Amino acid sequence: MKAYIHHAASVSVQPLNAPIQAVEFPADVQHPDYKDRIPPAKIRRMGSAVKMGIWSALEAGAQSEDPIIMGSGLGCLKDSERFLEGLRGAPDIVSPTPFIQSTHNTVSGQIALHLGNHLYNITHTQNGVSFEASLIDAMLWLQEKQGYVMVGGVEEHIPLLHEIADNLNVNSSTRDAYSEGSAFLRVGSKPSDVAISACTIAGSREEAVELVLQSKAELVLTGNSGPVVMAAPSFGPVPTLDYTRFTGIHMSNSAQAAALAFRMLSGESIDHHQPRKVAIFNQYLDASFGVTILEQN
Repeated sequence: MKAYIHHAASVSVQPLNAPIQAVEFPADVQHPDYKDRIPPAKIRRMGSAVKMGIWSALEAGAQSEDPIIMGSGLGCLKDSERFLEGLRGAPDIVSPTPFIQSTHNTVSGQIALHLGNHLYNITHTQNGVSFEASLIDAMLWLQEKQGYVMVGGVEEHIPLLHEIADNLNVNSSTRDAYSEGSAFLRVGSKPSDVAISACTIAGSREEAVELVLQSKAELVLTGNSGPVVMAAPSFGPVPTLDYTRFTGIHMSNSAQAAALAFRMLSGESIDHHQPRKVAIFNQYLDASFGVTILEQN
């Protein structure tokens, strides 16, 4: 069964309300004016992952009757770091607040609280294919029920990731591309101009490549969601475009790639490409491979 994208929004290194262009890294995330969507008194108590997630979900049209399904490989890192630093410095008086706000499902929970939403709410944590796990869940939900689902991904960046990369001898160009951001899609059973025809998590590179070739996509968006960049495989005559040039590297960048594909299939030319069918090939190290197929309806 196909699912149909009705709206998409993201917070990324791309300027808001501007044509999509490749970015020179290191680059800062282009944050929107969160006060347009979130009361200022609440913003002050929110971490960046929560702000990005709420804004992109609302911008994508989230409603109180929509289930919320999202992925996050690392969760709210800044609060995790704050909690652990507190334990190391003064373990007897550490505040529990950073721990409460550090869990992976903090973002989806805060979106639900903001909307007064009491429906299905889950966060998938499958490393670099967390978004694909979320999208598969959303498509299964829509097989059983009519309506709409909010599906997305959120990641947060902290400087410690660069230190870890240095210890792993990650090359500087890869390390400089480490980023953060969010993206949400409002998908539904009602047809729209852009459809998601398949989403799969493959266990091997060969299986993932075969799924892409079988889709007969006109363009393959390739990217890495892990800390070490693996070379993209060949897809024969099918052109490829590295989506990390537009999103940076983080564990939920395939959600941003889906938002990019939605814009392309809605008529926007990106890097001179305007396909009618797109495959997203996301590789997390050499362990997991996500394949998502989107097409004009």
